[in-house]
Amino acid sequence: VYFCVGPSPVMSRTYDIVIFGVTGFSGTLMLRYYVDNPTEFQGLKIAVAGRNKAKVEAVVGKCKADKLVEVLVADVSNAESLAALAKSTKVLIACAGPFCLLGEPPLKACVEAGTHYVDITGEGGWIRNMVQQYDAKAKETGALVLSACGFDSVPADLLARFAVEQTDRQADERIALVTAVQLGMRADSSKGFGGVSHGTYQTMLHGLATGEGLSPLADHKVSDPRLSSSVQLDPALNAALFPFEFTSDAYLVRRTSALLDGESKQIEYFHGLNVGFRLVGYLMQIGFAIFAVLCRIPPLLAFLKGRMQVGDGASDEDRANARMRMSCAVRSFAGKSSTPTLRGVATMNIASDGYNVTAMTAMQCARLLSKRAAAKGKGGLMTPVAALGSDLRDACTQGGLLALSWEPQK
Repeated sequence: VYFCVGPSPVMSRTYDIVIFGVTGFSGTLMLRYYVDNPTEFQGLKIAVAGRNKAKVEAVVGKCKADKLVEVLVADVSNAESLAALAKSTKVLIACAGPFCLLGEPPLKACVEAGTHYVDITGEGGWIRNMVQQYDAKAKETGALVLSACGFDSVPADLLARFAVEQTDRQADERIALVTAVQLGMRADSSKGFGGVSHGTYQTMLHGLATGEGLSPLADHKVSDPRLSSSVQLDPALNAALFPFEFTSDAYLVRRTSALLDGESKQIEYFHGLNVGFRLVGYLMQIGFAIFAVLCRIPPLLAFLKGRMQVGDGASDEDRANARMRMSCAVRSFAGKSSTPTLRGVATMNIASDGYNVTAMTAMQCARLLSKRAAAKGKGGLMTPVAALGSDLRDACTQGGLLALSWEPQK
């Protein structure tokens, strides 16, 4: 373990970025992203960390990063090791989930050390709890804490903010967004949208079994009665939408709007999975409810958890061939009786799977944060888009992995 004694100003830390949990599926992809994009991180000193030094070194060797990174040891169950790790770096990327079980100790260590923090959780409920517990302390120490910096929820939030910026709304107008996510758009030999990793799988099972980490049901609803929160058909998107708001996407989009637009102009937002037909959406609701009940049976839950091992995930070929699209219908409305008016459709084409996107977006968030000094009174638990703005959008779209477009209503 690298130990650091006493106060350590962020701009004088030993490392610029530390990837903590590098032996996991997403952590390994982040290291590979760094190795494959050296000019992006030129001049930055990177380290990787985990609880088992031999396993960390094996991942480093597999990624051919022996001469590019240093290896550190830390464990979420050892507060002293996490404190030392946080004090050694300007930015810590936390990759180990489920975050409702493993995420708080590294976040807390970063807040207390005044270290910028990035994670890749998609657990909206957990993020909300961390905001309530640590936002005030982070503002005091100057630590910028950015959760959901992966596929959950940077693409959805970038798309929503892009859509809002295209709309010239009047002072009394509110904006309503409906986003349709289309997964499994096959390219060449793709078997789908890439599949899920061990960490995502465990998080889903734990969330369904306990409810921990999932976005609270109150966060799933739009507040205006003219808008729907249930299975719906959106003619502007030509999509039948199954409400998919148990992840952090909807929570992050709404929180970004609250931070940037103010509570009085906060957007209405619905996040749905395009399932083709409305009947499919209703059947999925029934299926999810039944599966959640089954996950509460301990022997069955134990069996399901054992089906994937740490580091498991989709193959390189499947991830490279996967394609996804998010389409966002933008409507505006004013007063209590007006009908929402379609203003246009914003689209994000994604030229890979969610895990390759996660590696890119998380590393770009960390790179941008590494250039910011922690300043007392200017930290806090924010969203990636609210904290990094157009810099993050430019960083995430310049390589072609994410592409934004706008079609105004004629």
